[in-house]
Amino acid sequence: MKQDYTEGSDNIFKDLGSANPEEKLAKAELIFIINKIISEKGITQT
Repeated sequence: MKQDYTEGSDNIFKDLGSANPEEKLAKAELIFIINKIISEKGITQT
């Protein structure tokens, strides 16, 4: 069976050839964690 895709790594930014992929992944993970905490605490901007 022909493979129609390429298996990626754990870093989408690296797979896309982005500059500084480790830094971008770390920032994305941090944003995810912060967003989760904000949602759990019900914090709003008002």
